[in-house]
Amino acid sequence: MSAAILFVALLAGSSSGLKTHQQPFSEPVFSFVPDNGLMCFQGPDDDAMASATTAFYGGPLHTFSPSTEIQAKSCAELGYPQLVNKEDDCWFYASLYMKDGADVKETLASVRAQNVHAINAFADSHGFQRELAKKWAACYGGCFDKNAVAGKGNITKEQRWWGVDYSINFPSCMLINTGLNSIIQESHPDTAMFLADNGYVCWEGELDYMTRTLEDAKRGPAADMLQNAEVMEGKCTEVGYEWLAESRDSCWPEARMLANYQTYKDDLYSFMLADSGIFSMMNKSDVRNGWASGTSIDLGSCLCQKGGKNRDRGQLYTMSNPEFALRKGASSTRYSDEFCAKLIKQYGI
Repeated sequence: MSAAILFVALLAGSSSGLKTHQQPFSEPVFSFVPDNGLMCFQGPDDDAMASATTAFYGGPLHTFSPSTEIQAKSCAELGYPQLVNKEDDCWFYASLYMKDGADVKETLASVRAQNVHAINAFADSHGFQRELAKKWAACYGGCFDKNAVAGKGNITKEQRWWGVDYSINFPSCMLINTGLNSIIQESHPDTAMFLADNGYVCWEGELDYMTRTLEDAKRGPAADMLQNAEVMEGKCTEVGYEWLAESRDSCWPEARMLANYQTYKDDLYSFMLADSGIFSMMNKSDVRNGWASGTSIDLGSCLCQKGGKNRDRGQLYTMSNPEFALRKGASSTRYSDEFCAKLIKQYGI
């Protein structure tokens, strides 16, 4: 999704200066408030807005909106009536709003400081250079410098709420995105991997982490598609999986998911929806164990780690529940610590 956002951003839009007048879009509108609660983003395209909620998820700024979902309401209806920027300086397709009476400069500075802190903390804990982490976060979020592309000059440091002090152009972002897995591997030479039994994907990460992850996964319903999986030292690229599908896996966020470069679109679809895919395996697990429908998805999601979409956003649950069928970028807070502890105890896992 991050790459898609980058391509969309290359083709369109420019940023404007700070403004505090006129409503930019007519109905329908869609909006969301990130976890900092200090700002609101609003736009007319529900696909773009839904993508924005998870734009940063694959990188160092994954804490920006981990469980946020778009609302079919205006920012004013959500309590953020003050228009700050008709075209946000990261997401040109959205307008930026704040609460009535909020000091724009102070609020932008606060959000920026929070994001810089989050990026630096990620870099320090993962052994990356801080500047690389900033570029990674900006590029995955789609915050490259479209002003320069549009020929309208640079935006100020204060407006860069995502935390990068300088311009990053599109070619630089593409270099980071396409070379990201190699960059991560260089920082963590003890790379290990394991494969799904259906052969569609490969996961890799640090040896100790991958060993613990596979052991934990085999405790629950995911074991059905990992019966033959073994942790092997080496890289997924060495066994034919070159396409970085997720830089932070939806279940195991410290691991990366890769697929075959030539067939990754079909393989990723099949990994989820084929007869040997996740949802089929979960349904078969329910039938075999005599459980109520959806129990295996609940158990599997609870056994996924915090920081991944399956646990933070209830991704498997929203994808399989008719209640969420028409909601783009759907998110559920179903998998709380309390819920998961009770469920895992109930089923003795």
